[in-house]
Amino acid sequence: MKDAIAVWASVQSEFGEEFVLSASGGGTALRALLDEAGGAAEGDGVSPETRPAPVAVSRQNGSRTEGASSLVSRQNGDCAEAPASVLRYVSYSRELSGEGSEASGMAESRRSYDVVPPAPEASPTKKAALASLKEEMQAFNGCRLKEIATNTVFGDGNPEAAIMIIGEAPGADEDIQGLPFVGRSGQLLDRMLASIGFDRKSVYITNVVNWRPPGNRPPTPEEIEQCRPFLSRHIDIVAPKIIVLLGLTAMHSVLRIKSGLAKAREVWFHYTMSNGVKVKTMVTFHPSYLLRSPGQKVFAWKDLQRLRGEFDKDAFGATEPAK
Repeated sequence: MKDAIAVWASVQSEFGEEFVLSASGGGTALRALLDEAGGAAEGDGVSPETRPAPVAVSRQNGSRTEGASSLVSRQNGDCAEAPASVLRYVSYSRELSGEGSEASGMAESRRSYDVVPPAPEASPTKKAALASLKEEMQAFNGCRLKEIATNTVFGDGNPEAAIMIIGEAPGADEDIQGLPFVGRSGQLLDRMLASIGFDRKSVYITNVVNWRPPGNRPPTPEEIEQCRPFLSRHIDIVAPKIIVLLGLTAMHSVLRIKSGLAKAREVWFHYTMSNGVKVKTMVTFHPSYLLRSPGQKVFAWKDLQRLRGEFDKDAFGATEPAK
């Protein structure tokens, strides 16, 4: 990394003072980056003492508050691995904005998370069960949405994958193509997954409701209940190790809780399948929300890291039998 200060400044500029001052994100990383910047400065003939430090800007009054060295003095903790975490973060940001890491000189950050190999091909039994469920849904006449939708949007990805992602409902692009998450939200979801080493060959994706609500409105409680038996069977067939719920609608529908998203994102839940097996379940933002509120991507990044960390455990986020 030729100029760690420039890297840090890009993080600070994009994500603001809260990240700079957070003990979990900015503080220890800043210390390590400044140390690394000193070494880089000597290499290009610029003294570390004369290199400009990034400045935190107060969101309250817009004034300059303190230089990097002052910020560093207020932080504690071991920062040995901070540069890698910051590079991952910058890579994630560029990934989500559509910029390639290689093009921006951050190729090393993409390698911070090993690419997850595709899950093995689903067994004939699982394929047959999914095909049968899809046929039942296509023949179902108990939901008005089906009458006005172009396609039944069933699922996509690898049903043998450890991770099952559940969204809200199809949008216009999904309704046309008959696949979940293929529009702008789906493109963002793909980039989010890529930032931690996943793609559609290593996850499985579906929705709470499988037909597009008119005008992309949220599905009603009645529509969710009409589709619930299909979703329950869908989860039973895939039998994932980890479930990821995108947004409030998916969280309320699958977990039947009324918690706010901010609080729910902080904990792991368990979804109980029909055979009594509990599946570890987490909640994060729906990509469509992140498109409307890009400032929340910093928090989505924390969720993604938590997901990858759980996946990487020896237990693989293993399910637990109900007591």
